[in-house]
Amino acid sequence: MHTLSNNDFSNRKAVIRVDFNVPLNDSFQVTDSTRILAAKESIDYILNQGGSCVLISHLGRPKGKDSNLSLSHIIYKVEEILGRPVAFCDDCVGPKAEAAAEALNPGEVLLMENLRYYPEETAGDVDFAYGLSKLGDFYVNDAFGTAHRAHASTTIIAQFFDEDKYFGKLLENEVIAVQKVLETGEKPVLAILGGAKVSSKITIIENMLDKIDHLIIGGGMVYTFAKAMGGKVGKSICEDDYIDFALQLMEKAKAKGVKIHLPIDVIIAADFSNDANKKICSVSEIPDDWQGLDAGPETLKAFGHIEKVSKRILIVGGGNIGFNLAKNIEETLDAARVKIVEKDKERAEFLASELNNTIVINGNGLDEEVLAEANLEEAETVLALTNDDEDNLMVSVLVEKFAKDEKEIEDKRTMALVNKPNYSLLQNSLKIDDLIDPRMNTVSSILKHVHKGTIETAYTIMNGEYEVIEAEIIETSELINKELKNSNLPEEVRIGAVLRGDKIIIPRSDFVFLKEDKVVFLANKDSISVVENIFRISSI
Repeated sequence: MHTLSNNDFSNRKAVIRVDFNVPLNDSFQVTDSTRILAAKESIDYILNQGGSCVLISHLGRPKGKDSNLSLSHIIYKVEEILGRPVAFCDDCVGPKAEAAAEALNPGEVLLMENLRYYPEETAGDVDFAYGLSKLGDFYVNDAFGTAHRAHASTTIIAQFFDEDKYFGKLLENEVIAVQKVLETGEKPVLAILGGAKVSSKITIIENMLDKIDHLIIGGGMVYTFAKAMGGKVGKSICEDDYIDFALQLMEKAKAKGVKIHLPIDVIIAADFSNDANKKICSVSEIPDDWQGLDAGPETLKAFGHIEKVSKRILIVGGGNIGFNLAKNIEETLDAARVKIVEKDKERAEFLASELNNTIVINGNGLDEEVLAEANLEEAETVLALTNDDEDNLMVSVLVEKFAKDEKEIEDKRTMALVNKPNYSLLQNSLKIDDLIDPRMNTVSSILKHVHKGTIETAYTIMNGEYEVIEAEIIETSELINKELKNSNLPEEVRIGAVLRGDKIIIPRSDFVFLKEDKVVFLANKDSISVVENIFRISSI
């Protein structure tokens, strides 16, 4: 196996086939970044050696150049995960693409446009593959989800690199995992197989039967097997041409002593959309006009995955997001008890009339008396979904304030709607479990303050009660070469992140501040003067 390990990539340019085929919502926001995260290790490895990276990927199945499936939509998420700027080229082959790749400096990343804008990609066209090969000095395949396809960017391109072609870290780890199963002979062996199509897994399944003891079938394949067993699958994904194969496979598995497990129940919907009506039913009893989407609670329980479901949910902000969420919870989680705090009286009255089992409280979500009335202390999940980023962050602060101890904080799940990129850096310090970034078109006004010292920018929160501040550490600052735990910063100051060059660092107690570090933090008004002194410019 030709891997990245123990190779020198300094001043060399990698063409990396990644799998950034990630789901996007109607606002072109990435809803699951797992595949981008999976590629980070390989990219970081090459960049840390002084190399540069040209990333090539597909997104969806476009018919020609479809702007809805442009990889430009995901740049913000790639930058967020890599912690550095990512350039973009609106083509992937030809003079424009080659020029963009040629201009790349060591340590830089370039994302090319959707490979599948060109039919030559899926056709495995040699000339197209050659064009892709001209983008870099060596080739890395780290697209585990598409590595089995003989496409121009996965298979054909490799012939143009002689020995300069490698498995990425993701592929390397997957191969090692498979080898462990196939070669160690340790029993019992459980395999979990997902994906939409049985047809693309035939060889894998047949080769696996001699090596495993149990096989869990997941993904869209479930419905082909369910229908083969006489079940009703409605509008679910189903390969009717492979029903006979599914039956034969089950017979082969039985003969070899392999137990095949299918879901017991599934979550179904009337259509494939975020706001579709949903319910749970048997995997073999899906109504004609419904489709299966995911495993149900009984299935998860049977497979040993019991997820805690919040029964007491508090939503602060009854806008469209809060309203639709509450409505969805009412329809899908019978045991859940939802409360919404909405400060607009007319809107609160609308919510109360439209929601059946949700308690609506008219009041300011930052008013501690209102939150006490809403039983914030008892809520298991708190969602701050107002149209104001600052309010949403402060709700998270109040969640901690209401908690009796650290364990109670840990037991709560806190989510906040945030638009401003810098605010996301405060996630860990404010103990927010999840940030919701709707990527809205509205741009909130930013108030710049003139502070003493090196404080560059501040955003006011709660009418000046708190500020989100970005400050640079200069050579005369008392923080230089000092650990965070010894920094003498007030307890009211929450450091969200430190920007060191192109890197974003979430500091721990032993983190050491260096000259030119940019620190992003939250401070209340009473601690501003202390902060100013710590970041002050002193005479030498």
